[in-house]
Amino acid sequence: MRDNSTKQVTPRPADERAELLRALGEQYAERHRSLENYMLFWFVTFGLLRRLGGDPSSWRGRLAGGLLFMTFMLGLPLIIAAVTGQWALAEIQRWTVVAVTFGMGAGLYRPYHDVVDNMLSLHRVMADESGLRRLIAWDRRWYNVRAMAPVAGAFAVAVLVLLFSIQGPTSIVPMSAGTIVVAAVLLYQVGEMTYGMLLLGPESRILGAHKYELYRLSPIDSVALQRSIRGYNGLALLNSVMTPIFILEFVILLPARPSLIAQIALVLLIMTYVSVGFVVLLPRLAMRRIIQAHKEREMAPLQSRLNALSARLRQLTEDEYEEMKRLKETHDQIRNSSENVLPVGAIGRILGALLLPTASFLAAVVSQVDLSNLLGRFLP
Repeated sequence: MRDNSTKQVTPRPADERAELLRALGEQYAERHRSLENYMLFWFVTFGLLRRLGGDPSSWRGRLAGGLLFMTFMLGLPLIIAAVTGQWALAEIQRWTVVAVTFGMGAGLYRPYHDVVDNMLSLHRVMADESGLRRLIAWDRRWYNVRAMAPVAGAFAVAVLVLLFSIQGPTSIVPMSAGTIVVAAVLLYQVGEMTYGMLLLGPESRILGAHKYELYRLSPIDSVALQRSIRGYNGLALLNSVMTPIFILEFVILLPARPSLIAQIALVLLIMTYVSVGFVVLLPRLAMRRIIQAHKEREMAPLQSRLNALSARLRQLTEDEYEEMKRLKETHDQIRNSSENVLPVGAIGRILGALLLPTASFLAAVVSQVDLSNLLGRFLP
């Protein structure tokens, strides 16, 4: 008598395909939500902590990471001041303020990790192997330090060149080499975050070109799609808070010249608006295409069967007539399901996310109060 308890069940091709898609989706998500793969300071900090035997994801690792951020941000300009002999121009108090807030920003790794994980919920239910492999290749090509660092560095240099060209040769208050370096690091952060958000534009084109496993009767209500929308909203919110903080810290370091602040702040503010708009709008447009394509695929076979039944309506049996009614109800439910991925409430959240950078700009320009002088009342 055969013992069926040890019989091995050979997976069906459909099972193998589903497992492959799941594995590819997780492979993509695991790399993309690990921000140290493409954000320079987390890349360096995580690498150093691992070399020292620490766990960057633990609370001790996060604390150590914040201290490393602060040490770098304060230690680097101090070393430069010592080497160049510019102690008379050193703005240690201001550097300290920037270093502390910069270190506190390191504690946002977990919130960023979580919102990105939510954001990738839709990606993980892609039902197209070629699309997943295309996403993985895209991610490896563009979301890495080698690609992002030169772009962010070029942005920092460009803004500094613009700064000095606006200042002119006779600046009211000279900037020390240490201050310039701190300003460059802050601008690098702005450039890096902006570049990462702008990449969501071309990535959204990839998303909109493939199939997904969504809720058949109402694709927009799919758990994965709703989680992904929340993730994009969260990313926009975090970046709309962090980017203006870097901008404000940069403004604090500028020489006392309101017109200069107005021009630089305007450029950086526009960058923030554009990048937040990319995060919120472009993925949603891709989601709308995905929903429409999914509805069409679901309705097509229903319409085909309804056409066949309605062609001989008078000859239908009672069972066939009931079948036609059920198919028509299902078809209409799918057809009438919402495609609105950008409701009024979402628009309100978008505008709310932009309030902080707008307030920062108004504080510097409309009130005509130089933030550097304002802070100078408290810092020598």
